Amino acid sequence: MYEMTYVSPDGASFALTGGQIEVAEGGVDKLVGSVKERAYTAVGMPGQLLESHVVEPIHGLLTLVIDSTPTKPAEVLTFELRRAFSHRRLGQLAVATPRGVARLRCRLDGTISDPTEVYSRSSGLELRIPLAADEGVWKVGPYTGTGKINVSNFGDVTAYLEITWQGNGGPITLPSGATLALPATSERRRLLLNPADSCAIIDSAGAVDHTLWRQIPYLPEGVPAGGQRTYQLPAGVTANWHVSTLDPWR
Repeated sequence: MYEMTYVSPDGASFALTGGQIEVAEGGVDKLVGSVKERAYTAVGMPGQLLESHVVEPIHGLLTLVIDSTPTKPAEVLTFELRRAFSHRRLGQLAVATPRGVARLRCRLDGTISDPTEVYSRSSGLELRIPLAADEGVWKVGPYTGTGKINVSNFGDVTAYLEITWQGNGGPITLPSGATLALPATSERRRLLLNPADSCAIIDSAGAVDHTLWRQIPYLPEGVPAGGQRTYQLPAGVTANWHVSTLDPWR
């Protein structure tokens, strides 16, 4: 049995295995990602030409069984659990896998079922919770490295590093051989190498540091799915990254 937990948008944590709450048999349904192929045909050529893959949002169902204990009736815990899911705010489902903890940022995708008595148990209630994960992937990690790091991407989409530093900064050598010079800063800063974040530099409050951001080139080099790349970091600089996978159980 894989150990599973859920953390609500407000930070409340619920163990979904080995306690008062259990995942029902067959209770994880379609909570894996899928890929849609984009292809086109050419006149006079057989078959099709594959252009790209697009990761689709995840839509699935989580079914839980809640038992009573001497200190907390199932009805009370069911009430708390129902309130822990939101249509608008993201919670996080986590699964312990041989590669590390895989996390899925998810929201409520419909209506939670009414509590149903489980007749095979003397005090069990069953909840069926529809979930949506707009990112379409589970994220495994984080992984951390310093100095010369070899990043292996066993996932299904490109992995990008997050660089953290404070002090003198210095040159980062990217996999292509290009160099990106981190500017000096007296406060802790994060560089997001993901093109979706425009390679922004973020301060401790989560805001963009425009002064430092303007000092670096736009070089969003990542590690492709199934690939491995090497980065060289200066002293005092740390890299963090996640691997995104469609299926955390493989």
